Amino acid sequence: MTPLRPDHSRPDDEALTTAVTLERVVDVLHETDLYFFTDRNLELGMYWDGAITSIHLLGHKSCVLFLASRSTRTYPLTALDVARGTIREWHRVQPWPRGHYSILEDGSLRLHADVSIDATMGLGDGQLLSALLSGVEALRAFFTALEAACRIGEAGQ
Repeated sequence: MTPLRPDHSRPDDEALTTAVTLERVVDVLHETDLYFFTDRNLELGMYWDGAITSIHLLGHKSCVLFLASRSTRTYPLTALDVARGTIREWHRVQPWPRGHYSILEDGSLRLHADVSIDATMGLGDGQLLSALLSGVEALRAFFTALEAACRIGEAGQ
C-alpha cells in the first residue's frame, strides 16, 4: 500500500482525477454542438431551446459544477398553480434538476431550474462531458414538461 502524504493523499491521486475549471469546461464544450459563450466578465453561459444557462464553480476548492438555467419565456400569473403542481410532481418522481419559479415585477411568471454536479474528486474529460450533457438534457426535459403544462394552464384560464 502506498504511504499517505501529510495531507492524507497518495502520490498517485493526481493521476486519477483532474480538477474542474471553467477553462476545462470550455474545452469540453468545444466537443459538443451546444452553443455557449463567455460574457465580458468572463462568465460562461449557454443558450438553447429558449433557456439561458450560466455555468459556475461553487464550494470549497470549486468542487461543485453548477448549471443555473432560466426560461426566456414568461407566463401570466394565472399559470402559477399549474407551474407549482408540475414542479411538485416532477420532484416527486425525480429530484434532478431542481425546479422553481419567480414572479417578476410586472406580475408575470418565469421558470428556473438548476443542476449541481459533485466534482469533489475531480472529473476526467469524458466524465466532465458526460456530466455536462446529462445536466443539460435534464434541464431540457424539465423545461419541456413545465412549459407544456404552463401553456395548457395558460390556455385553460
